[in-house]
Amino acid sequence: MFLATALALWWLVAHRLTIINDEGLYLFGGEHLVQGEFPYRDFFALTGPGVYWNVALLFRLFGVSLAVGRALL
Repeated sequence: MFLATALALWWLVAHRLTIINDEGLYLFGGEHLVQGEFPYRDFFALTGPGVYWNVALLFRLFGVSLAVGRALL
């Protein structure tokens, strides 16, 4: 019963559980913050700076990589 329910839910909503299409923009901003640049002055930013600061914090703690960036997203 559990397996049938899990398969039915996966079939219904699996296509909705994707990583956001714009994740590169957030990772780009976080990487530039780690390099000492600032949003709105040194590079274009679509959202508030909080997203970039959070990504930059993870990059400083664990290194710049796609896996670290996706941990926050």
